[in-house]
Amino acid sequence: MLGYEDDDDEGEGDREEGEEDDEADDGDDDEDGPEDMVAFRRGVRVAAVQRFEKNRRPGGRKTQNAMVRAWNEFTTIHTGSKKIPDNIIDEHSLLLYIKFCAERPKRDRKGNDIPGTFVGASQLKKLFFGALRIRKEHDANLPTLARTRPATSVIVYDSIKTRIDEALTRDSRSSSRFEFLETY
Repeated sequence: MLGYEDDDDEGEGDREEGEEDDEADDGDDDEDGPEDMVAFRRGVRVAAVQRFEKNRRPGGRKTQNAMVRAWNEFTTIHTGSKKIPDNIIDEHSLLLYIKFCAERPKRDRKGNDIPGTFVGASQLKKLFFGALRIRKEHDANLPTLARTRPATSVIVYDSIKTRIDEALTRDSRSSSRFEFLETY
């Protein structure tokens, strides 16, 4: 270990040639090996994703926590109404989430709805990419999701782009209305 020569005569040097390691002959270890390796790989992936999230600046972590709360609110509403099967982010649930976010009103700091308002374009973008960050952790837990239940597609990107464009158009119309009122 570490390039020191003293380590070579410890451990393996005590065994004579022809002797086999008893642990290697145990058939039970071979059966648990693949399952243990899958669990080990999953643990490494999840730890890497969690470490990345902890590396974000404090404001980014706070924003992501808000995105997780928004996703949990969405799943609570739509899982109960049987529109989505579970809390895994896939194409179907992401399309419904984009619609849900675009049609809900803005909220104050306490989380109360502000009547007559809509979520803005930048907030829609934050919510969308926040959901994709949640999906990244889902992918780390179960890598086959990318194949079996993909989250992104051209349809999803077109949907978010359309909703952002609608929000920008809505904002520009409402700001021009206020400019008109300020002239009088």
